[in-house]
Amino acid sequence: PPGALVILNRVSKGKTTPTVLDGLSPQINQRIGLRLQGYHKWDTTIVFEPDKHMDLGRIVLKPKSSVKSPPVALQPGSIRLTTNIARADIYLDGKKQNMLTSPSESVIIDHLPADQNHRIKIIRNGYTLYESSFNIDSAEQKELSANLDPLPASLSISSDPPGALVILNRVFKGKTTPSVLDALIPQQTQQIELRLPGYYKWEKKVVLEPGKHMDLGHIILKPKTTSLKLNSAAAAFVFVEHNQIGTNPLTLSTRKIRAGIACFFRTLAHKPYLTRGVLQTQAEFMNRSFSKLIPIADS
Repeated sequence: PPGALVILNRVSKGKTTPTVLDGLSPQINQRIGLRLQGYHKWDTTIVFEPDKHMDLGRIVLKPKSSVKSPPVALQPGSIRLTTNIARADIYLDGKKQNMLTSPSESVIIDHLPADQNHRIKIIRNGYTLYESSFNIDSAEQKELSANLDPLPASLSISSDPPGALVILNRVFKGKTTPSVLDALIPQQTQQIELRLPGYYKWEKKVVLEPGKHMDLGHIILKPKTTSLKLNSAAAAFVFVEHNQIGTNPLTLSTRKIRAGIACFFRTLAHKPYLTRGVLQTQAEFMNRSFSKLIPIADS
């Protein structure tokens, strides 16, 4: 029937049908609505052409029924979840689901009440938290994609003796032992080296787990050794750390002596003469009973 209130872009223009609306902006969406008590509302969206008139014709409004129809039963919906990691826990509306994620196949969760707000969380230790909320329509299957990023890892290392340079992936990080390296990229091979003058370098390759700390423990560095040749006409006993290891002429090998160990040389003269020195790399020693101790080479 006539007399319906005309609504333009959700605003009443104070006009009722039949009527003419002018001064409208062309080439943009215009929403037209009719409201009349006892009848269902009518709405449409149109776009006017410049300098032209449009006749929407005679709109037949549908009367509201005096008998209420029963509400339409909503059918439950479902979600299809895909993730980039495996073995992550799924929480839906605060309840842990009896299933885990897999990057190779989707997880389907069904029997979800329609027309309700739902909240989902994806949790795995060492990874960022994924959290999202969604609504689902009647009988709808909604697609969800969750990406979780690995958290940085760390490692600690110490050495005997301390003060060794810590080399990470062939780059000096400005740290010496004992030390902690953090903000490391997990799931990638990391090469760790320790370097200290007078000692052999130590190295190891490790793969760190996301968000976890690895302790490489206390590393015992192996000292470099010195070989010395004893070249003297005088007979003498040779002692290393108070243990007799032979008589001259004698070559002290890497198996018998190392840098920093005290050596004793005792002659077989009527009045025994004792000399003592701490052997260092490239060291030479002189005494009254022996000729020069000649360094051979570092081993």
